[in-house]
Amino acid sequence: MLFKKNFLSLLIVFFLPLYFSLINNYQKSVTLTSVLFISLCIVFYKKIFSDDVFYPGFKVEKYFPIKDSVILLVLFLIVLFTQNKYLNIETITWDVPSYLVASQEINKGFLPFETQWESKGPLFLYLYNLISNIAGRNFVYFKLINDFILFLTSIFLFLSLRLNYKEKESAIFPTLLFILITSHVWFISELSEIYCLVFLSLSYYIYRKLPPKEVTFLIIGFCVSLSTLINQGTVLFAIPYLISICFFYKKNILKLLVSFISGALVPHLIFLAIYNSKSLTELYISQYIQLPLNYVKSSSPSINEILVILREFFKYDYFLYFAIISLAVLFISEQFGRRYDKILDIDSLNFLTAIAFYFIAGHSYQHHLFYAIFFFVIFLGKIESTSKKLFIMSLIFLSTFSILSKTFEDSYYNITNTDEIYSNYPLRNLSVDLSKLIKDQDYEVLALDYVLILYYLQKENMSYIIHPSNHNEDYIVNELLRLNKIRTNDFNHVSYLIEKEPKVIICNSKIISGGDVIKLDFYNCAIDDYKNNYTKLDTSKYRYDENLNFYYDPYKEINIYIKGEYD
Repeated sequence: MLFKKNFLSLLIVFFLPLYFSLINNYQKSVTLTSVLFISLCIVFYKKIFSDDVFYPGFKVEKYFPIKDSVILLVLFLIVLFTQNKYLNIETITWDVPSYLVASQEINKGFLPFETQWESKGPLFLYLYNLISNIAGRNFVYFKLINDFILFLTSIFLFLSLRLNYKEKESAIFPTLLFILITSHVWFISELSEIYCLVFLSLSYYIYRKLPPKEVTFLIIGFCVSLSTLINQGTVLFAIPYLISICFFYKKNILKLLVSFISGALVPHLIFLAIYNSKSLTELYISQYIQLPLNYVKSSSPSINEILVILREFFKYDYFLYFAIISLAVLFISEQFGRRYDKILDIDSLNFLTAIAFYFIAGHSYQHHLFYAIFFFVIFLGKIESTSKKLFIMSLIFLSTFSILSKTFEDSYYNITNTDEIYSNYPLRNLSVDLSKLIKDQDYEVLALDYVLILYYLQKENMSYIIHPSNHNEDYIVNELLRLNKIRTNDFNHVSYLIEKEPKVIICNSKIISGGDVIKLDFYNCAIDDYKNNYTKLDTSKYRYDENLNFYYDPYKEINIYIKGEYD
């Protein structure tokens, strides 16, 4: 009888969002739902959190027998309809266009970094190029395919948790929580972190699945190494496995360490040999030692930024926010008084490493929390109290309905109208118009901003440095000058490139950074002021297009200058 009463109460709460979502003012409905939910939790606190909520031996899957394949299909649909609300927005982050431009040089037979420089590892650019080619260089299809990368990580997470726990809900809800958190626009699936997580989640699954033998740690070391070939900083995730070997497998410590290190060395030795064959060894070493160290030195970690991120999640979805906070508080409360060796297992070590990654990177980029999110949700399955676990699952369930009600309609329209979405991308249209204006097809483009135009034009950047912000980073510029990969005049490396007078120059003089308007005064973007042979193109209809940028910057212009005559 006790279970029936509590279960009825929870069912009522579950269906509240469905009812209130029919109300026109959604914000009021969510607020009211939150208040009622919290009130019910307080009223029924003793009953909900008592040890005898369920009958002894009660299992959800006994009453709701669902095959894993069906579960994964549902999770995939949730990924699809939460990730594509902003598919119609052409640019959400600067990073993705830069990666695309850097990766397209592979089609011409060049190695990553040989002619175009980006900060990520070579394997990442090969994977980006592969997906771009599969998508037929259609940016919309490219974004959609990347949703499968996120889903692949979710599969490994789900399968790993299925190994750990007999109850399916202990695998379903953590995976669902991961998908819901990454549905925020900060965590778009094209970022390098999600590619790294494919290999990190695979290594975690292998650790859970296979016995602790030499071959197991050989494969794990190999997977972690592949992750470092995407993002150099993920070398930190070797630490949890090294600690596990040293503390939990002392009998075979030497063999396991040799196996792990051997597996980790193989991918890098292969790439090192490839780069050495083109006399680019020093560049490869710099990419993995000097530049990452300089990146860390230029960082300024901030604990306060975590609070800002949590506040943003509160604005994004109340239930999701409460689920995150509840999981953190309830899990930590269960750990007090336990022996350190019971707490510091592979899950905790991975999570602590992920937090360390965020602070060591130190630039307060939200997407650096991708790894922490993955290992954080695993803690839900580790909560021992059934009633506490049920409470968090209830919040996740509510959050699913809440977020889907906000994303489903737009995502469905975007997914079913991909041709229209693609045809409305402003930079793509600008690229088409630009290619029509210029008669000569063999011309150079210097893009100091809006580098996505280069991808559409299938042009390399005249600048070896692609990402617009990297031109401002002294540690990058100085290192590439040392390696003779870029040149400079008496002013700077950008001025040197402008003086070479390429056919097209794309630049911008102002940006908003940290809430402040910053004038990019290290070069003069008003090209036609001091070079009479350049004409400025009118780009106003593209600049104010609502599909251009997710983060609108009123000071950011699209300055395009064309040398000589054009139609």
